[in-house]
Amino acid sequence: MILKLKRNLQNSLRFILCGVLFFIILNSPQGVEGRNLNDEKPLFELGVGVGSALMPHYPASDQSQTVSLILPTFRYRGRVFRVDEEDGVRARVLSSPSFGIEFTGAGNLPVSSSENTTRAGMPDLDILGEIGPQFYLKAHQAGELKARLLFPIRGALSTDFSSIHYRGIVFSPGFDLHIRLPSTFGSLKLLMNVNFASKEYHKFFFDVSREFSNQDRPEYESAGGYLGTQSAVSYIGDWKRLGVFIQAGYQNYQNSRNESSPLFKQKHTFTGFIGIRWLLYHSDSMEDDRI
Repeated sequence: MILKLKRNLQNSLRFILCGVLFFIILNSPQGVEGRNLNDEKPLFELGVGVGSALMPHYPASDQSQTVSLILPTFRYRGRVFRVDEEDGVRARVLSSPSFGIEFTGAGNLPVSSSENTTRAGMPDLDILGEIGPQFYLKAHQAGELKARLLFPIRGALSTDFSSIHYRGIVFSPGFDLHIRLPSTFGSLKLLMNVNFASKEYHKFFFDVSREFSNQDRPEYESAGGYLGTQSAVSYIGDWKRLGVFIQAGYQNYQNSRNESSPLFKQKHTFTGFIGIRWLLYHSDSMEDDRI
């Protein structure tokens, strides 16, 4: 009975986090036809979206999961808090023509060890959430092209909603590039990050204690350092009230600090997402983009 309740709770948590993930991604497509990157946009937009995502169980895992959801979507382009097509959900602390600071987040879905061959018999992986400041430099911004250098640092916490555990720090320097395509063909976004993490973060995914070691899964203690490099290309289409978002991601864990862990199974992993958003309403008032 207890095991069944725990499994139901894990499934509920997975659904909740998937919803948060989909909410963030589905709020990326634009909602007004033919908008230029520099055009003034409505302060508030409301819509509905459906999406499906493919993602690995955890970094360097050889197993993946597919999830699909229907969710409400909205945009808000306030002076500080913003949910928009440029960078998803964030809170701007400081912004100028050449640099800025904002808060960003990331995470990992919960994983039941009974559904992952490599982790069979080990404790389940709880929901992992990351949040922290991101300093950025605007490397280029003119016409249909915008490029930024990114320097995010995030603290990580995991929870099963009965307790919370600190999981270390992640530093992910990189860049993003927004390109507006000709006419009403939408836009492209390119993103690349190099990920470094503390020992606590690596331990969450790659440690094997003596209690859960066996012949095929020897005891292992993780160390902090380089985790991997990730890149993604996204297409954002916008036609009047219809928005389409397609993203393909690639993660390279070759030469990762804990490549020798028995839980490290795949040097190259892939993610994918496709979403459709329908705009139901937008405000007459325009965005507050004051610095």
